[in-house]
Amino acid sequence: MDQDVLGTAIRNYYFQDDPTDIEVLSPTMEDDVLPVSYLFRSIDDMPKIERKALSLSSGSVLEVGCAAGCHTAVLLSRSLPVTAIDISAGAIDVVKNRFNFDHLMVMQQSVWDHKGTYDTILMLMNGTGIMQSLNKLTDYLRRLKALLSENGQILIDSSDLKFLYEDDEDGGLWIPAGIDYYGEVSFQFKYKNLISDPFPWLYCDFKTLKEHAQEAGFSCIKVMDGDHYDYLAQLSIS
Repeated sequence: MDQDVLGTAIRNYYFQDDPTDIEVLSPTMEDDVLPVSYLFRSIDDMPKIERKALSLSSGSVLEVGCAAGCHTAVLLSRSLPVTAIDISAGAIDVVKNRFNFDHLMVMQQSVWDHKGTYDTILMLMNGTGIMQSLNKLTDYLRRLKALLSENGQILIDSSDLKFLYEDDEDGGLWIPAGIDYYGEVSFQFKYKNLISDPFPWLYCDFKTLKEHAQEAGFSCIKVMDGDHYDYLAQLSIS
Protein backbone atom coordinates (compact mmCIF):
# COMPACT_ATOMS: atom_id res chain seq x y z
CA MET A 1 0.00 0.00 0.00
CA ASP A 2 1.35 3.41 -0.97
CA GLN A 3 2.33 5.72 1.87
CA ASP A 4 0.70 9.13 2.22
CA VAL A 5 4.03 10.92 1.97
CA LEU A 6 2.67 14.34 1.04
CA GLY A 7 -0.04 14.14 3.69
CA THR A 8 2.47 13.12 6.36
CA ALA A 9 4.64 16.14 5.58
CA ILE A 10 1.62 18.46 5.65
CA ARG A 11 0.44 17.00 8.97
CA ASN A 12 3.88 17.28 10.58
CA TYR A 13 4.26 20.88 9.44
CA TYR A 14 0.86 21.91 10.76
CA PHE A 15 0.64 19.94 14.00
CA GLN A 16 4.34 19.70 14.95
CA ASP A 17 5.82 22.80 13.28
CA ASP A 18 8.21 20.50 11.37
CA PRO A 19 9.61 22.34 8.31
CA THR A 20 11.35 19.33 6.72
CA ASP A 21 11.20 19.61 2.93
CA ILE A 22 9.67 17.11 0.52
CA GLU A 23 12.05 15.78 -2.13
CA VAL A 24 10.52 15.40 -5.61
CA LEU A 25 12.25 12.67 -7.62
CA SER A 26 11.86 11.94 -11.32
CA PRO A 27 13.63 9.72 -13.86
CA THR A 28 12.96 12.21 -16.68
CA MET A 29 13.27 15.62 -14.97
CA GLU A 30 15.73 17.09 -12.52
CA ASP A 31 15.07 16.21 -8.89
CA ASP A 32 13.61 19.09 -6.94
CA VAL A 33 12.63 20.16 -3.44
CA LEU A 34 9.14 21.19 -2.37
CA PRO A 35 9.14 23.22 0.85
CA VAL A 36 6.08 22.17 2.83
CA SER A 37 5.60 25.82 3.81
CA TYR A 38 4.79 26.56 0.16
CA LEU A 39 1.62 24.51 0.51
CA PHE A 40 0.49 26.93 3.24
CA ARG A 41 1.31 30.12 1.31
CA SER A 42 -0.87 33.21 1.44
CA ILE A 43 -2.34 34.91 -1.61
CA ASP A 44 0.51 37.43 -1.60
CA ASP A 45 2.98 34.59 -2.20
CA MET A 46 0.98 32.92 -4.98
CA PRO A 47 1.93 33.13 -8.67
CA LYS A 48 -0.15 35.55 -10.74
CA ILE A 49 -1.94 32.66 -12.47
CA GLU A 50 -3.25 31.36 -9.14
CA ARG A 51 -4.33 34.82 -8.03
CA LYS A 52 -6.18 35.29 -11.32
CA ALA A 53 -7.93 31.92 -11.03
CA LEU A 54 -9.06 32.72 -7.50
CA SER A 55 -10.39 36.11 -8.59
CA LEU A 56 -12.42 34.43 -11.37
CA SER A 57 -13.88 31.77 -9.07
CA SER A 58 -17.56 32.34 -8.41
CA GLY A 59 -20.62 30.62 -6.99
CA SER A 60 -20.17 27.22 -5.41
CA VAL A 61 -16.59 25.98 -5.81
CA LEU A 62 -15.09 22.49 -5.92
CA GLU A 63 -11.34 22.53 -5.34
CA VAL A 64 -9.80 19.33 -6.66
CA GLY A 65 -6.52 18.45 -4.96
CA CYS A 66 -6.78 20.94 -2.11
CA ALA A 67 -3.55 19.82 -0.35
CA ALA A 68 -3.08 22.01 2.76
CA GLY A 69 -5.86 24.38 1.72
CA CYS A 70 -4.07 27.59 0.71
CA HIS A 71 -6.52 28.23 -2.14
CA THR A 72 -9.45 27.15 -0.02
CA ALA A 73 -8.48 29.79 2.53
CA VAL A 74 -8.73 32.55 -0.08
CA LEU A 75 -12.09 31.33 -1.34
CA LEU A 76 -13.44 31.13 2.21
CA SER A 77 -12.30 34.70 2.87
CA ARG A 78 -14.58 35.73 0.00
CA SER A 79 -17.49 33.85 1.63
CA LEU A 80 -17.81 31.44 -1.30
CA PRO A 81 -19.27 27.99 -0.55
CA VAL A 82 -16.36 25.60 -1.00
CA THR A 83 -15.99 21.83 -1.22
CA ALA A 84 -12.35 20.77 -0.91
CA ILE A 85 -11.34 17.25 -1.90
CA ASP A 86 -8.04 15.39 -1.95
CA ILE A 87 -7.04 11.74 -1.93
CA SER A 88 -4.50 12.39 0.85
CA ALA A 89 -5.81 11.54 4.31
CA GLY A 90 -3.16 13.71 5.95
CA ALA A 91 -4.00 16.74 3.83
CA ILE A 92 -7.71 16.40 4.54
CA ASP A 93 -7.05 16.06 8.26
CA VAL A 94 -5.16 19.36 8.22
CA VAL A 95 -7.76 21.25 6.17
CA LYS A 96 -10.51 20.06 8.53
CA ASN A 97 -8.50 21.35 11.49
CA ARG A 98 -7.49 24.64 9.87
CA PHE A 99 -10.95 25.87 8.95
CA ASN A 100 -14.33 25.90 10.65
CA PHE A 101 -16.85 27.45 8.30
CA ASP A 102 -20.46 26.55 7.63
CA HIS A 103 -19.83 27.09 3.93
CA LEU A 104 -16.97 24.54 3.76
CA MET A 105 -17.15 20.80 3.12
CA VAL A 106 -13.94 18.72 3.19
CA MET A 107 -13.72 15.16 1.86
CA GLN A 108 -11.03 12.55 1.24
CA GLN A 109 -12.18 11.63 -2.24
CA SER A 110 -11.33 11.64 -5.94
CA VAL A 111 -13.54 13.29 -8.56
CA TRP A 112 -14.52 9.83 -9.78
CA ASP A 113 -16.27 9.14 -6.46
CA HIS A 114 -17.53 12.65 -5.79
CA LYS A 115 -21.12 13.76 -6.29
CA GLY A 116 -22.40 17.30 -6.50
CA THR A 117 -22.95 20.26 -8.81
CA TYR A 118 -20.71 23.32 -8.84
CA ASP A 119 -20.39 26.67 -10.55
CA THR A 120 -16.58 26.56 -10.49
CA ILE A 121 -14.16 23.65 -10.45
CA LEU A 122 -10.68 24.82 -9.45
CA MET A 123 -7.56 22.81 -10.29
CA LEU A 124 -4.27 24.59 -9.60
CA MET A 125 -0.56 23.80 -9.18
CA ASN A 126 -0.53 22.10 -12.59
CA GLY A 127 -4.14 21.00 -12.42
CA THR A 128 -3.82 18.70 -15.42
CA GLY A 129 -1.37 16.58 -13.46
CA ILE A 130 -4.14 14.69 -11.69
CA MET A 131 -5.29 13.39 -15.08
CA GLN A 132 -2.06 11.35 -15.25
CA SER A 133 -1.72 10.82 -19.01
CA LEU A 134 -2.93 12.18 -22.30
CA ASN A 135 -5.08 9.15 -23.09
CA LYS A 136 -7.11 9.78 -19.90
CA LEU A 137 -7.59 13.51 -20.46
CA THR A 138 -10.88 13.51 -22.40
CA ASP A 139 -12.59 11.04 -20.07
CA TYR A 140 -11.43 13.03 -17.04
CA LEU A 141 -12.81 16.24 -18.52
CA ARG A 142 -16.13 14.52 -19.22
CA ARG A 143 -16.26 13.46 -15.58
CA LEU A 144 -15.65 17.05 -14.48
CA LYS A 145 -18.37 18.23 -16.86
CA ALA A 146 -20.87 16.02 -15.01
CA LEU A 147 -20.08 17.97 -11.82
CA LEU A 148 -20.69 21.41 -13.36
CA SER A 149 -23.80 23.53 -13.34
CA GLU A 150 -25.21 24.59 -16.73
CA ASN A 151 -23.19 27.82 -16.79
CA GLY A 152 -20.28 26.46 -14.80
CA GLN A 153 -16.55 26.78 -15.45
CA ILE A 154 -13.32 24.89 -14.91
CA LEU A 155 -10.26 26.98 -14.06
CA ILE A 156 -7.12 24.92 -14.59
CA ASP A 157 -3.44 25.60 -15.03
CA SER A 158 -0.62 23.68 -16.64
CA SER A 159 2.75 24.09 -18.34
CA ASP A 160 4.12 23.32 -21.80
CA LEU A 161 7.28 21.26 -21.29
CA LYS A 162 8.47 21.57 -24.87
CA PHE A 163 11.20 23.92 -23.67
CA LEU A 164 12.91 20.86 -22.18
CA TYR A 165 13.21 19.24 -25.61
CA GLU A 166 13.75 22.11 -28.02
CA ASP A 167 16.52 21.65 -30.55
CA ASP A 168 18.64 24.78 -30.43
CA GLU A 169 19.65 24.46 -34.09
CA ASP A 170 16.31 24.31 -35.89
CA GLY A 171 13.71 24.86 -33.16
CA GLY A 172 12.30 21.35 -33.53
CA LEU A 173 11.55 18.92 -30.73
CA TRP A 174 13.78 15.99 -29.87
CA ILE A 175 11.70 13.56 -27.82
CA PRO A 176 13.43 10.55 -26.23
CA ALA A 177 12.31 7.11 -27.38
CA GLY A 178 9.52 5.52 -25.36
CA ILE A 179 7.72 8.78 -24.57
CA ASP A 180 4.25 9.01 -26.13
CA TYR A 181 3.73 12.66 -25.21
CA TYR A 182 6.44 14.94 -23.89
CA GLY A 183 4.24 16.23 -21.07
CA GLU A 184 3.85 12.81 -19.47
CA VAL A 185 6.26 12.44 -16.55
CA SER A 186 6.68 10.31 -13.46
CA PHE A 187 7.41 11.48 -9.93
CA GLN A 188 8.02 10.15 -6.45
CA PHE A 189 7.79 12.02 -3.16
CA LYS A 190 10.46 11.42 -0.53
CA TYR A 191 10.08 12.72 3.01
CA LYS A 192 12.44 11.65 5.77
CA ASN A 193 12.40 7.83 5.62
CA LEU A 194 9.21 7.66 3.53
CA ILE A 195 9.07 7.38 -0.24
CA SER A 196 5.96 7.13 -2.38
CA ASP A 197 5.34 4.77 -5.24
CA PRO A 198 6.05 6.36 -8.64
CA PHE A 199 3.01 8.21 -9.92
CA PRO A 200 2.21 9.60 -13.41
CA TRP A 201 1.71 13.33 -13.85
CA LEU A 202 0.52 15.20 -16.93
CA TYR A 203 1.77 18.58 -18.10
CA CYS A 204 -0.38 19.63 -21.05
CA ASP A 205 0.28 22.33 -23.63
CA PHE A 206 -2.68 24.63 -24.26
CA LYS A 207 -3.34 23.53 -27.85
CA THR A 208 -3.62 19.90 -26.77
CA LEU A 209 -5.80 20.76 -23.77
CA LYS A 210 -8.14 22.76 -26.00
CA GLU A 211 -8.48 19.87 -28.46
CA HIS A 212 -9.41 17.42 -25.71
CA ALA A 213 -11.70 19.95 -24.05
CA GLN A 214 -13.63 20.42 -27.29
CA GLU A 215 -13.91 16.64 -27.65
CA ALA A 216 -15.41 16.54 -24.14
CA GLY A 217 -17.97 19.23 -24.98
CA PHE A 218 -16.25 22.35 -23.68
CA SER A 219 -15.19 25.64 -25.11
CA CYS A 220 -11.69 26.48 -23.90
CA ILE A 221 -9.87 29.79 -23.74
CA LYS A 222 -6.46 30.76 -22.44
CA VAL A 223 -6.97 33.36 -19.74
CA MET A 224 -3.32 34.29 -19.36
CA ASP A 225 0.26 33.10 -19.60
CA GLY A 226 2.50 32.73 -16.60
CA ASP A 227 6.17 33.53 -16.25
CA HIS A 228 7.63 30.13 -17.19
CA TYR A 229 5.78 28.31 -19.98
CA ASP A 230 2.68 27.99 -17.78
CA TYR A 231 -0.84 29.23 -18.43
CA LEU A 232 -4.34 29.44 -16.98
CA ALA A 233 -7.27 28.06 -19.00
CA GLN A 234 -11.02 28.46 -18.57
CA LEU A 235 -13.36 25.71 -19.77
CA SER A 236 -17.09 26.30 -20.22
CA ILE A 237 -19.78 23.90 -21.39
CA SER A 238 -20.38 24.42 -25.12
